[in-house]
Amino acid sequence: MMQTHATNPKILKIVTIGAPPLFVALFELARHTIFVERSPTTTGILLVFAGTLVGAFFFSRFVFGLIDRFQQESVRRSQELAVLNSVALAVSDSLNLDVVLYRALDKVLEVTGAEAGEMFLLDEQSGEMVRRAHSGVFPEAFQQKTRFRLGEGLDGKVAQSGQPVMVRDLSDDPELGGMLRERKSCSLVSVPLRSKDSTIGVVNLLSLKVGRFAADDTRLLMNMGNQIAVAVENARLHERVQSVAALEERERIAREMHDGLAQVLSYVNTKSQAVRMLCASGRAAEAEAQLIELENVAQEVYADVREAILGLRATASKGSAIVATLKEYIFRFSQMSGIRTELEVSDDNLSLPKSIELQVIRIIQEALTNARKHAKAITARVRISSKNTSLQIVIQDDGVGFNHADTRRGEWPQFGLQTMRERAESIGGNLEINSAPGKGTRVTLRVPLPAVSVSERT
Repeated sequence: MMQTHATNPKILKIVTIGAPPLFVALFELARHTIFVERSPTTTGILLVFAGTLVGAFFFSRFVFGLIDRFQQESVRRSQELAVLNSVALAVSDSLNLDVVLYRALDKVLEVTGAEAGEMFLLDEQSGEMVRRAHSGVFPEAFQQKTRFRLGEGLDGKVAQSGQPVMVRDLSDDPELGGMLRERKSCSLVSVPLRSKDSTIGVVNLLSLKVGRFAADDTRLLMNMGNQIAVAVENARLHERVQSVAALEERERIAREMHDGLAQVLSYVNTKSQAVRMLCASGRAAEAEAQLIELENVAQEVYADVREAILGLRATASKGSAIVATLKEYIFRFSQMSGIRTELEVSDDNLSLPKSIELQVIRIIQEALTNARKHAKAITARVRISSKNTSLQIVIQDDGVGFNHADTRRGEWPQFGLQTMRERAESIGGNLEINSAPGKGTRVTLRVPLPAVSVSERT
């Protein structure tokens, strides 16, 4: 562990400016004292020379000592910055909380030379410090207690005070002495993880050497803890965003099922009651006609459910690029629907942020579902083109089309188009619908693409 000492460069400036005039003044005082009203003697000259030499020696030694200390401090600061940079690189490469914790702990053990470590995070619901990661030796010893209330035990006290605690020898501490009964020569340091003036966790480091950690290590350890805390907060924020996105998607799917499947089931229920009443009154021919309608609706619902399952499978695939996912989906859609569907892309290696990719796929699925279910299309085409900062997707079919101005709210295709518009708006995009009776339908989606790295898109 690096030691740190404060060397103020102002001291060096004061000494180099003030010492020469002071030395000259003392020299003149000595000269006048020795040679008062007398001619200089050999002994006097030698004494002045010796005094000047001794003064210059100590002055030079003092000044260069300050310079050496200042240089050493600069080297130590550079080493600290290198250490902090390595910790930052280790913890900023992922937004998965568990990955961040273990990478951070391994890096801290590497740069400090400690043999073991563990990390606790504050559980916001229970208000307790909960053990989340361990690395190094003695895992069974660290598992003796995995939860601490604030103020309880070493971890709880460090979390409550926000200040690090160092234990030179565990065997001398009555509270921690039993932690490693077979290892008396151990030292421990506990450092808070602080973010925005609050403690979100604690990291404990164990060394098999007594006195391994010194008070001068506090600043570096605290700075490492602060960097880890920022990475933990980013990972937690990412988890919250992912949870919100998943909740919004579930709500959209639920709304789409209500607008589609729920309405169909209500229709089936109404028709079933009508058939029962017709049969009771002996009107068999009319009842048979109603049953034929129910059969057609059942087949339609079956097709909708199969298509919905296909769509969910397409968006649930992991590790596949959007183009590969769409190729597979369109192939299956063509088989199931009987509509000859083609996919044209300007870039087979197109990669989108996951949040945008999901909504793009859903909009394409909805447009193709409308082409099958309502437009009675024979062929359809999906064209995807992208530039540096924009994406354009066109879904076109040769179906019966519709008059957009005559469509009332709640009827097809109004509710389907509204869902697509909501999805487009959620990613900052724009949806344009062009259709006319007998001339098919063209859906155009334009989405601005953020400038993100590859790691952010995965």
